[in-house]
Amino acid sequence: MAASPDVTSITPQGLGLVLLIVTLFLTPPSTIVVALRCGIRLKHGVFSTDDVLMLVGWMLFMVVVGVVSKGCYYGLGAKDERLNGYLVEKSKLHIWLFQTFYCSSLVFIKASICVTLLRIAVIKTHRIITWVTLTASCISTLIVIIGLFAMCRPVQANWDKSAGTCSPPIVITSLSYLVSAAAVATD
Repeated sequence: MAASPDVTSITPQGLGLVLLIVTLFLTPPSTIVVALRCGIRLKHGVFSTDDVLMLVGWMLFMVVVGVVSKGCYYGLGAKDERLNGYLVEKSKLHIWLFQTFYCSSLVFIKASICVTLLRIAVIKTHRIITWVTLTASCISTLIVIIGLFAMCRPVQANWDKSAGTCSPPIVITSLSYLVSAAAVATD
């Protein structure tokens, strides 16, 4: 941690810059697609639950975009020697916020897709598979979000070690595996 103690932000470089660029690059296409979807469905009077779920998922994704973008200026993707204690704490906060909002957005987007499939599926087996997918996605996300809030006591200890105590690192690793495996399985 060689950065001056009074540094409160850094210019993204390397992986942090790549993360920022990719995040900002993917924002306009997702916004355009969701806007077109909602606009067309409203115009034709068929705006429904699946559209509301997608819109909520997109709004949460926009929070993710903001968190990641701001986090890059606090040190996400930066080498440790560029960071001081303040930046490390802020980047950890932004990682925790990212995990929380990303999982939340993911469940709404998947739910939107499942509700759409339930609307068009006529074969009972397809409907059962869709319900199982929706249920598995909701349960795994709920477990991960509860885990994120329960991992450290108080929650602030996730980014400020002096604030309390946290579970061993294997807990967050396990939660990451769970959300990744569930995302792959439900896709």
